Amino acid sequence: MFTLRRRALLMPWNLADTSPASAAAPVEQADPTPSRQPVAAYLRPPGACAEAELAGRCQRCGRCREACPHHAIVALGPLAAELEGSPAIVPEAAPCRLCDDLPCAAACPTGTLTRVPATAIRMGVATIAEDRCWAHRGQPCDYCVTACPLEQPAVVLRDDRPVVDPAACVGCGLCVYYCAGTPRAVRIEANVHGSEREETSKST
Repeated sequence: MFTLRRRALLMPWNLADTSPASAAAPVEQADPTPSRQPVAAYLRPPGACAEAELAGRCQRCGRCREACPHHAIVALGPLAAELEGSPAIVPEAAPCRLCDDLPCAAACPTGTLTRVPATAIRMGVATIAEDRCWAHRGQPCDYCVTACPLEQPAVVLRDDRPVVDPAACVGCGLCVYYCAGTPRAVRIEANVHGSEREETSKST
């Protein structure tokens, strides 16, 4: 069963690097897509439709952004071309906190975001660049492990090194936000097929 660890969700925000260099630039000036991601693979809020459908479905109304209590949703900037104004999450600046009632999806008038069961959320999968990870380089660090909010964590320590379980990861980005590396060793590979698990889509 999908449950969240209260300790992770209540971690002090000041552990993260929130300097201007690491935070998301204003969407009018910069595109928040990490350079290593495919062009279309923006990290979307939970319950988002497939990337190929999003451009024609999203009205860019901003209601999902207004509904997010943690201000984790931003509008893509002009570098996103036809996707400008559509919702995305930049976990380095503000990760998804996996709200129980998904107010962002509830506010969406077009079905671009839909409320899905917590067990179906699949925004993406975390990956760890071992060459930038403190723990993988021999320095004790478990920020990403303690940041994971899942009751059965998607990031665990093995031989004192963090390892991601792709089957468990929902792509919320909390591990990215709290990563102590500079540049961060953790990033999210966005799910371009829609931010819910495939088995749920096939069964509905």
